Amino acid sequence: MQRWTKPFWIILASIFLFESWVWDFCAAFGRRLLKLIPWDSFKADLKKFFDGLPAPVVLVVFLVPVGVLEPIKIFALWLIASGHWTLGILGFLVAKFVGLGIIAILFDLTREKLLSMKWMATLYAFIIHWVDWAHNLVDPYQQALRAQIVDLKLRVARFVRENSSRNSFFARIIRVRNQARKNRPPS
Repeated sequence: MQRWTKPFWIILASIFLFESWVWDFCAAFGRRLLKLIPWDSFKADLKKFFDGLPAPVVLVVFLVPVGVLEPIKIFALWLIASGHWTLGILGFLVAKFVGLGIIAILFDLTREKLLSMKWMATLYAFIIHWVDWAHNLVDPYQQALRAQIVDLKLRVARFVRENSSRNSFFARIIRVRNQARKNRPPS
């Protein structure tokens, strides 16, 4: 990889991994939320229903949340553009997380049927390949950052431990502050 393109690819891979993480988070959150209802029997019935449908119809059912939520995202972007920042950002984030959660759950239910279509299996393999590529590119930097964070935590703990004695600068400041509070005239 050329030196000037490596940062571009790292940023692109990081964005891709962030989207993948959001997908996984939304799917896990959706599964936890659905545990509140009798999901197992409902899931079995829904899976049986999807298994009885042809793959192209399952694809349409899978894409319905996208068709419903994309206009909501566009409306949220319009709200942002027209100066309603908070409402627009909140609407966009809710639509994004709800949409990804629903799509992730639907994908779990319809995976076999969707992957029975050759082009969908190819697309899925392509996406998995890119997730692996992104991990291979970003993981060394992520591990180095984690190591630096651990090192920083150890140095801060050592600094606090070394400067927590009775005669340290910080201890003297606290004693002076406490003495000033104690000698303050009543108001």
